Amino acid sequence: MTTSYYTHYDYLDIDSVASKDEIKQAYQTKVLKVHPDKVRSNNVVTQRQTAELFGKIQLAWQVLRDPVKRKDYDLYLAGPGNVHSENAS
Repeated sequence: MTTSYYTHYDYLDIDSVASKDEIKQAYQTKVLKVHPDKVRSNNVVTQRQTAELFGKIQLAWQVLRDPVKRKDYDLYLAGPGNVHSENAS
């Protein structure tokens, strides 16, 4: 059984070789779409899901914008036993 998971790259809809400018642009685009203040819903589940996705996008931005953190993250993805498919989203 293969475990499917999303990476920071998936949450920003970018390739793992994206430039700093591409990462920034993707982050800005995504955050505008899912910012809890921008998404209005009376549904508590939808509000919770939006807030969770927003947090994951924020985390992806924090890691991928920092060259040292990004390098460490890429090494983690490439490590033994880790299955990573480019842009599974």
